[in-house]
Amino acid sequence: MIEAYFGDSTVYYHDIPHYTKEEIYHSMEVVKNAIAGYQQEIDAGLTTEEGVSRVMKIENDLLEQYEKAEPSALDTREIATDYTDCNEYLGYIGNVFCELRFGIAEDGSLEYISAQPLKAGSEGTSYDSSEYGYYGPPSFAEEQGVGGLNGGSTGGDTTSSYDNECVLNKEEAVKKAEEFQNKLGRASQVYIGTSDYEWSAGVIEDGDDTVKTDDTESVIKDTAWGYIIDYGEGVDGIAFCKSLDFTRNMDIWETLDNYDDFMPYGSSSFIVTDQGVTEFTVSYPVDIVNESKNVELLSMDTIKEIIKDDMTKNSDQYDFTQNHTYNNLKLGYIRLKDASDKDKCTYVPAWCLSKQDKGYDRYPVYVNAIDGTIIRSDDLI
Repeated sequence: MIEAYFGDSTVYYHDIPHYTKEEIYHSMEVVKNAIAGYQQEIDAGLTTEEGVSRVMKIENDLLEQYEKAEPSALDTREIATDYTDCNEYLGYIGNVFCELRFGIAEDGSLEYISAQPLKAGSEGTSYDSSEYGYYGPPSFAEEQGVGGLNGGSTGGDTTSSYDNECVLNKEEAVKKAEEFQNKLGRASQVYIGTSDYEWSAGVIEDGDDTVKTDDTESVIKDTAWGYIIDYGEGVDGIAFCKSLDFTRNMDIWETLDNYDDFMPYGSSSFIVTDQGVTEFTVSYPVDIVNESKNVELLSMDTIKEIIKDDMTKNSDQYDFTQNHTYNNLKLGYIRLKDASDKDKCTYVPAWCLSKQDKGYDRYPVYVNAIDGTIIRSDDLI
């Protein structure tokens, strides 16, 4: 993974115990300001302690880690020689300084892998911009406020209204992403789509077409440079995250107490620019170890009777306080817990009957399409 991303570049440790003194002091200041900001909102009655308790705990835990690392912090970065005890690394892609991070859950499982260029002054970095290098469209190299608009999964192929400045075309970019996935050992991913990577820059200009703010004339420029290429865990060309993704069921999040136990469906997003893969995120990766072929599904009439019967016999499982018009019936894959192993799951074909509401499945009924079992939220993972 590290070699696939950084190539022959020198690699440095970049977890908190290996931050430089400057990075420790800067990061502590960032966290302290964030904590003070939340406290001000509480004091002003804009929020409650309970409302920000989750983020406050995260910030305080970070501050504790920074304070623990401060006494042993070095003046310069340490070159990585062993990759077993560190989850964050730095290195160059071309002349751009980038970070690779492995997100590890409390139980030791891998939640995500992400990589992106760093910017001077962000948390865990120094203020010396000379070592970071310019990352962005060539036409914006002299502009200020350059930033990419990475909105995540496209859900399909989309094309920007701006000409793409990337030296690669779409097909070449997809090939780069596939080659990179092969190096990561994740060639089984299902392709979802590609979109142009759009960028903007805030600049100062003279002219009548500018917007005047605080006596300073400023405009926003836009362009496209690079491609966002999305994949998902899946089989036979079907991405699970585009199938029966129960995380889009609003009602689960409104009533579930243990929502932290829910794992989003695995997906990957790769950003390809002139230098190749410069940013990527692999979320909740899983390995498909067994696949059953040619399973027989129950008839539609049988499925309808099962749903009617369950609504009658288990009415406490449904919201009958008002009338609902079920207008969506979909067959797809849904993920079920393994009764004996928390690290395993099974994707089974299932029917979902629901009311569509602004892109969400409201009041869904899930039925195992093979054996007719009604699937409850406790069965999901």
